[in-house]
Amino acid sequence: KLQFLYFIGREMRSTRVLGHSAPWMKGKAVKRKGEMDQRDGAKVLLTGVMHGARAPGLSLVNTGRMLDGVSVKEVNCGAGHAVLVMENGVVATFGDNRHGQCGGEQHKDVYIATHTKTLKVYDALQGRDVKATAGARHTFIYTPGTRDIYSCGENNLCQQGVPGYQDVFSAPNELGVQWTSDIPHTEGGIVKLSSSTTHTLMLMESGSVYVFGCANDGQLGTGNIVAHSAPFKLKFFEAKGLRVTEFCAGASCSLFLTECQQVFGCGKLDEGRLGLPWTKQKPVTLLPKKVPLPLFPAHFSSGLAHTTCVAADGTWFGFGGSQKLGLSLPMCKDISDIRHSYNTDAYDEPHAPRLFQEDLPVVSLSSGNYHTAGLTEDGAVVGTGWNSDKQLAGNEESFQDALTLLHHNPDVAAVAAGGTFTVIVINATPATPDTWSDLPIVTIV
Repeated sequence: KLQFLYFIGREMRSTRVLGHSAPWMKGKAVKRKGEMDQRDGAKVLLTGVMHGARAPGLSLVNTGRMLDGVSVKEVNCGAGHAVLVMENGVVATFGDNRHGQCGGEQHKDVYIATHTKTLKVYDALQGRDVKATAGARHTFIYTPGTRDIYSCGENNLCQQGVPGYQDVFSAPNELGVQWTSDIPHTEGGIVKLSSSTTHTLMLMESGSVYVFGCANDGQLGTGNIVAHSAPFKLKFFEAKGLRVTEFCAGASCSLFLTECQQVFGCGKLDEGRLGLPWTKQKPVTLLPKKVPLPLFPAHFSSGLAHTTCVAADGTWFGFGGSQKLGLSLPMCKDISDIRHSYNTDAYDEPHAPRLFQEDLPVVSLSSGNYHTAGLTEDGAVVGTGWNSDKQLAGNEESFQDALTLLHHNPDVAAVAAGGTFTVIVINATPATPDTWSDLPIVTIV
């Protein structure tokens, strides 16, 4: 009897989409409509699988009354959690919390859009220009231009910049004070962070780049595989007189954009994830190496083994991955045919850039494990790549080799791709077209 009850409890717990009910209720699914459909404020849509919560098509996340009358300015996703940043500086989290990445009680499975203002340590940030960065299983929350920064979640590789290799920080950890001796005052405040499973990149107001975390594959760009448990200044670009303006921490690799429109990459090379050739004899590059791209990306984002870029004129191109893994690279046309000369002999190599869309500018771009989602100026959410868990909404194909439309609403404020899911946020007003009332409701409990 106990085994049977355990099985029933486990099945009920894993079925978190109301309207897409448990297997034994097939054909009896009931769509739940509530007041939340009609109220003004941010609407959060989910598609895909988010730590057991399965949304086999766009669904409305049940956030209760938490987002009533509130506007969201950005969303960031990790492997199984999401972080929402409100216009008033309040932060909300939901999803996988087994490593404390949602900023609450450790190992409590999931949270329902928990306001971090309830965590006393964040009170100082409320009402300020707050930003967030989600690593795979950890989260950073900070105020740009200052050193007010907090983190929570996994730290087994010191990816939070906290010495000691402590496994998790379930309560938010104040980092600015701890980094006083690591970062000189002359470097100014923090401008931007990017974090992956193993490491973190941080840009300061002075233009300096600091790195910390694992370096087993050279992803820190320091020229060796020595890990750094606290922020360490990356001197490569300063020595060459280059200023980094943007970067992206990928899976065991890093990509950097410079002010003079050059692209550099370091770390793991396999699957062509850095746009550089690789061999078994040279599987990594320990120092940043120039990536010969034919177009300079205005936006770029990396998944597990691929990178997708969008140029300022709306040209989408990418490199890395393989069709076997179903990454977001259709490998259908050599970009050199359109623009600049490129080594066409490398056409069959995964590191060679491939063009797969023109004339579609985006305001943001985000990658999950094997898919990419972008947001256009008119509120169209488009995606490409692997769709095995319906992370590209209700499309039947398991792999989308061209851009597909996930949702369209002029008031879409933010889009982010997580591991095997996509989150879309709409800031609804009385004038906003209702594109969500017919959607099933996802309740994460």
